[in-house]
Amino acid sequence: MRGRFWLCGFAFAAAVLFGHVSAAGQERDVQKYKDFVERISRYNRAKIDDTVAWKQERLQGLERLGEEVEKEYRTSDPEIYARLTVSVCGGLHGVDLMDRRRHSLAQRYAMAALEKRAEFSLELQCDLVGYVTQGIDTEGKALKGDEFAALRKQQAVLWLDTWKRIEATIEKDWDPKDPKNRVYLNLAPPLETGLPSGVGPEAIEDPKLRAQFEADIEENRRKAEKYNIQSIARDRQKYWIPWAKRFLIGTYMEAPDKIEELRVLLEDYVENEADRKQILDAVKYKQLPDELELKNTTQPAR
Repeated sequence: MRGRFWLCGFAFAAAVLFGHVSAAGQERDVQKYKDFVERISRYNRAKIDDTVAWKQERLQGLERLGEEVEKEYRTSDPEIYARLTVSVCGGLHGVDLMDRRRHSLAQRYAMAALEKRAEFSLELQCDLVGYVTQGIDTEGKALKGDEFAALRKQQAVLWLDTWKRIEATIEKDWDPKDPKNRVYLNLAPPLETGLPSGVGPEAIEDPKLRAQFEADIEENRRKAEKYNIQSIARDRQKYWIPWAKRFLIGTYMEAPDKIEELRVLLEDYVENEADRKQILDAVKYKQLPDELELKNTTQPAR
């Protein structure tokens, strides 16, 4: 297979994949989706000098949009539904108000979307779980006792399930530098056609050469999809799993003591014994390991 430009960057592979998903996905009203994204973006455009009244309007507007996402998109394309939910949750967290209800709303929408996590991408699952961290009720009030413990277990399962999916997604023998895994932005048709790079299969008259070019395009698409998935999984393994550890340790340090519950969950979801021990020891001794302390990180805190 010949190509003109090798996609050595992750962003290009992601773009190729997203374009394919959009074209081959379920039928949808594209303009309606674009309009909806613009409505969310309007409430996400925060400024330092925003008035309290506008911040309140942003919060209320994002809540309305969150309810609309649940009503209009929950049963449509799962990837689009999850992507819109991430946008709404991000907006809610960005509202600069001393109102914990914004966190409870984001968590509620995220947890609702995560019920369908098997139907959308790992990337979106990781993003949504990042909003599932609050030990509060729907009004933003702190939960205690059995209510807190029940919610904590729900949250832990979502974090651990995402962790397990990351590890299961990674193909250890896949190497992005291997020439056989190269992805091309612009495939050239077979030399025999005499056609320039950039033409589509329909420009090739010879049926055998056209079929060959179509097969080349499909192979390149599959490589781009794998490049995207494997790059995301490796990135999340490196940066996201430490955040999962911090969350699990922090929340299980709080009363009521449920370390045996945590032990069972870890055995169900985490294969690496050293990781399980690190988390359990940290909870037992109520001390975050030095390597998990936040130091000069650019990763966003929730």
